[in-house]
Amino acid sequence: MRFDVRSHDPIRHEFTVGDAAVHARHARGTEVALAPVPGEVSLPPLARASTTFTFDEPGTFVFACHLPGHLA
Repeated sequence: MRFDVRSHDPIRHEFTVGDAAVHARHARGTEVALAPVPGEVSLPPLARASTTFTFDEPGTFVFACHLPGHLA
């Protein structure tokens, strides 16, 4: 699936899709920007970006931004 995301915010964001393990890794991570891997993309202020993600098995998937204070 392709995700096209757009930020209307004047600050950076990220878009991460994945299971609990993916989000646990990002919650304790210190990346300034996400690496270009499927399901993860960084967005500069007021920008558009896209990423792809393959849902290859049933499960619960979360969409989140893990920059400080954003997940809450």
